[in-house]
This record gives sequence, structure tokens and C-alpha cells, in this order.
Amino acid sequence: MSGRQRWQRVEIGAALVVLIGMIAVVGLVHQPLHLRGDAIGEDSDQPIVTDLVLDEDEDIPPASEYIYADPSQARANGVPILVAWANHGALRRIHRLQRRGVKPTVVIVPGFVPPSAEEPVQLHWVARQRLRLALSTLKDRDGHIFLLSGGNVHPEGTPFNEAWEMRRFLIEELGVSSDRILIEPYARHSTTNLRNAGRLLLAAGIEEAVVVTTAGQGMYFGRSGVSGFRSRSLRELGYEIGALTAQNASYTQVHFAPSAAVWQPGDDPLDP
Repeated sequence: MSGRQRWQRVEIGAALVVLIGMIAVVGLVHQPLHLRGDAIGEDSDQPIVTDLVLDEDEDIPPASEYIYADPSQARANGVPILVAWANHGALRRIHRLQRRGVKPTVVIVPGFVPPSAEEPVQLHWVARQRLRLALSTLKDRDGHIFLLSGGNVHPEGTPFNEAWEMRRFLIEELGVSSDRILIEPYARHSTTNLRNAGRLLLAAGIEEAVVVTTAGQGMYFGRSGVSGFRSRSLRELGYEIGALTAQNASYTQVHFAPSAAVWQPGDDPLDP
């Protein structure tokens, strides 16, 4: 299915978002925040609903067609994350830019929690560092979009979702507008960080992005043939995720052009 066709399969989704938006506006001040989609169970002053006001003649891009995972696998403090709601504003922004002939600048930021973590970590300092690097990369650029990738991974049973916590940090601590943030809250490995992000990119009609990360992971991605990332992708997924090229000497920026092969579902039931 082409990117254009994916944009067109939106009529039912549009009606649903409008209905939810009307309900949210009516009860914005008094409703629990999980209905607003900004932060589940947490206080926040970010005006999510105002980001979702629709133009009458505007199509709304599909929010989560790329997801094969059970939506309940992405949870924040035990509550399923409303991925379509969280991503709607950024997908609408992308669609508007494309209609104006502007190419969106998408920066992928993978989450991080060490496999050795014994206690749940809300947002690891490495993830914070990656977000600050990404913000400095995108500062003062028109059309920039963050794509945050990471699921509920370490330790087993953690209530914290990497993508969701990174989103909260960008909004609440770094002042980024919610309509510049996409989340991919299912990935459990570095291979599926890029695979799942690639699915979202292709669904939105975007052929390339920049991965911004810390140097160790950047070298792992940017020198995939030497580091073993390419062979790992072939072994675990059965294909190469796409073209990866380091963009700077410090390996904090890696150009990523996803392969159409990323549409193939995997065999991990938690992150297919």
C-alpha cells in the first residue's frame, strides 16, 4: 500500500478524533489526564486539546496503522497509552507540511534502560542526554518532528514506558510542543527501535530520518557492518532494516532510510 493510500484511509479515524476532542474540550479542566492524552495519571499544563483542533477540510493521517503489537503492551503506570491520540497532532503537522511541499525533518530518539536494572527507572539519564542532543540538533529548524521509540522493557514488569516518559520530558522539561512529537511505545530492542520507527515513517510518506543518540549506540548503528548490527538484524528479523550512515565524527547523528522490508511482522508477541 502506498503512502498516499495510507493518508486516505482516515474518514472513520477523523470522526472518532473529532468526537473524542469534543468530549475532552467539554471536560478539559476536570477530566483525568489519561483522557487528554498528555500524561497518564500526572499533572500537566500542556494544552493537548488545543493542538488537535481540526480544519473542516483537512484529512487526518492514520495514527497507528504501522502497529502490529497488542496496544495494551504499551502502558504507563498500568494504564494503556492512547497512541493514536498522542500521535495525532504530529501526524497532522507532517501532513500539512507535505501539502505545502515542505519536507519534514524527523529525528528518531531511542530510549534506554540498562538490562541490568533491578528497579524500575522512570527516565534514565542516558535517555535524557539523547533528548537534549536531539533538541540541539533540531533547534531553530522549521518542520522538525521528534520520533521517540521504546517500550516497557527493563526490568520485567516496569510501569514506565520509555517513549512515553521521553515525551513527557520533552514537553514538561524542555518545552517542546506536543504536536512535534511522535511516539513508538513498543520496541524492546535496538533492532526494533529502528524497525518500528521505519514503519511509522513509511506510513507517513517519509523516506528518511536522522537517528540522534549517544556515541556508543550511534557507532553501533552507523558502522553496522563492523559493529554486528547488520548481522543481528538479519539473524533476528530476517532482513536489513535499511540504510544507516553516520553523519558526524562523534556518531551522535546517523542517517536512516528504512527498507520496505520493515513491514514484515516479527515473531516476538510483545514487539512484533
